[in-house]
Parts: sequence; C-alpha cells; structure tokens
Amino acid sequence: MKLTVKEYATSLNVSIQSVYKKIKRGSLTTVKENNITYVVVDRLEVEEVDKPVQSNDCTELLDIIRRRDKEVKQLRKEIKRLTKKNEKQNKFLIGKYENSLPVPKQDDIVDVTTMKKTKKKEKKKK
Repeated sequence: MKLTVKEYATSLNVSIQSVYKKIKRGSLTTVKENNITYVVVDRLEVEEVDKPVQSNDCTELLDIIRRRDKEVKQLRKEIKRLTKKNEKQNKFLIGKYENSLPVPKQDDIVDVTTMKKTKKKEKKKK
C-alpha cells in the first residue's frame, strides 16, 4: 500500500519532517511517482495505527475519572439540598423574629441630604 508523506504522517500522528528524517535514514521504503514521494507500508501496519491504543493505565485512569464524576454529581445534589434547607430555615427565622425587631419612629429617621445643605447655608451666613 502507498501513502503520501502527509497521509503517512497523519496516520501515525507525527510531523511531516520526522517522516522525511526516517526516509533519509533509510527506515522507510519510498517510491517516487510523478514527482510525489510515497511511503510503502504494509496494510496491517496502517490498520494497527488507526486503532486507538488503550493500555491498562488508560482504562484505569478512565475508571478513576468516571468515579470522580459520580462523586461530583452527588456532591452537587447534596449542595443543592443543603441550600434549600438553609433557605427554609432562614425564612423561618426571619418570620419568627420579624415582629420583634424595633420599628424606627418617624422622629428617629433623619434625612442626611437636608442636614448637609443647612450646615452649608449656616457657614455662608457667618
């Protein structure tokens, strides 16, 4: 089977320069047709490269990631549940103590903006 240098590099997931280096060293068999360089490869070699390789380490890591994802999902549910519980408790506390809070009298409320203006006017009069 013949592949162009670019196709061969893509199938191996390496750079084109590294393929040319292998050709220069004599590691690869090539054929030149119509000024295009082809790498001669065995059909089985290309099929093996196309298959994703999963070692035991990879599958182990994927299992760890899946378990962590489940844990994160459970923790998010727990956070949501506790948030709702906290909101209910706060509503209860606010309702319970709402009537016991002192209500400000009209005399206690002071308009700060008018106070500043009157002080300025007093300073100008002096």
